[in-house]
Amino acid sequence: MIATTVYGFEDICARELVSFGAKILQIMDGKVVFEGNLDLIYAINMGSRTVHRVGLLIDMGDFTSLEEIKQKLSRVDFSNYIGKDCTFEVRFKRFGVHNFRSIDANSAIGAVIHSQGYKVNLTQPDVSFKGWIHGNRFYFCLDTTGESLHRRNYRVCNHPAPLRPTIAALMSMWLSWKDTMLDPFCGSGTILVEGLWERLRYPPNVDRKFAFEKLAFFDREYMLEIRERLLEGVSNGNFRAVGVELFKKHVDCCRRILRAAGVEDKAVCVHGDGCMYCQTFDGSWIITNPPYGLRISSAKKATALMKRFANVLRSHFSGTAIVITPSNQIENLLSDCANIDKRIIRYGDLWVRVYRITL
Repeated sequence: MIATTVYGFEDICARELVSFGAKILQIMDGKVVFEGNLDLIYAINMGSRTVHRVGLLIDMGDFTSLEEIKQKLSRVDFSNYIGKDCTFEVRFKRFGVHNFRSIDANSAIGAVIHSQGYKVNLTQPDVSFKGWIHGNRFYFCLDTTGESLHRRNYRVCNHPAPLRPTIAALMSMWLSWKDTMLDPFCGSGTILVEGLWERLRYPPNVDRKFAFEKLAFFDREYMLEIRERLLEGVSNGNFRAVGVELFKKHVDCCRRILRAAGVEDKAVCVHGDGCMYCQTFDGSWIITNPPYGLRISSAKKATALMKRFANVLRSHFSGTAIVITPSNQIENLLSDCANIDKRIIRYGDLWVRVYRITL
């Protein structure tokens, strides 16, 4: 099997997959290849907080030409994976230099599956085959997820620049916080929800539809057993999350999201100035996504805010903070007084930094 995740956090994703019973075979940029029982398809799709997509790996290996990939996949009996009436699509992504395009791979492999009696549907297919070509190596899988797992169902209102939930969860896992966690720039509350769900072991995707429900081997009763097992593992631990948000309309949205996620008894959103709140915060754990880009009106204001935040951490905070930011400003401001670990991650089209800062 193959899981896609956030580029730069693959090791934490792999650690989570191991906790489900997976055996890791390979870690790549934004992907983890693993093996295990088929029940992992159900468990990881419903329970993972770091994975975007789970693919059932059909074939992988080295190749010298697109024709060679086509020949290898021609030996696959696709009726073992999908029902006879299923429509399908093929989507390849290439990394490296090749004498063919991604669309050529889509067409060639799509023709292989079509030759076994399946119909192509590029707008609303029943199943989707995903492929990745890295240099002279290919990976081809059947998507078991459908809509990406980062799309959580608690987003009941909009924020102009919400943090991707899988990134928030990975930040929480990198920190392994205890007791009380603060997000002084909480926006719509994604870090609060994902941090609490991670600490309480709440499975984030137990109440949604999945692509695996249309696959030939789908067993609904067994899937429901695994769902029940995941929910039985939820803790009622003594964790608390506090968010601070400057704008009232975002405070209202955050509170709605906390209720939708079922964490309103463990999380609170305060209307106020995050830097001022940090000055009196007596906890040791901060996870935050300070405003930049769409969340603030100018680069100059973002720079001034980060300087103010760094000064507050230096003067008033003792503990560990996880901070995601596109610049290295906070690293430069605190390198003389803090131990700093850094990850470079891919967030959409942006390369951003995630810092773990211990003061």
